[in-house]
Amino acid sequence: MVDAAMLQKIKSLGGEGVLTEKDIQELKDATLCVLALMADGGWHKPSEICFAAGQYRREAREGLRRLRELRRFFEVDKMRASLGTREWLYRLKFKTPANG
Repeated sequence: MVDAAMLQKIKSLGGEGVLTEKDIQELKDATLCVLALMADGGWHKPSEICFAAGQYRREAREGLRRLRELRRFFEVDKMRASLGTREWLYRLKFKTPANG
C-alpha cells in the first residue's frame, strides 16, 4: 500500500522515521489512502480527503475521521478556503520533536 514514491514524499517533508513498519500495518486502508493524498504537503479540500478514503468502498464521510487518526504522527493545519466561506482546507505537517 505504501510505495517508494510515497515514502520519499514523507521523507521530503521531514518525516523520515516517523512511521514505522508496525505503524503502517496498524493503519487501515482508508487511512493509508488519505495519507497518500496528503503526503504532498499541500492544502486539500474535505471533498478530496473523503474521496481518497472512499476509494476502497468505504463511506466517503470517513475521510476526515481518517485524517484525525493521522494526528498521531502529524500536525494537521487548517485554513479557510476563502473569506466569508465555511469551507476549510487541510494539510499535514510532521510533528517536530519537543525541545529539551
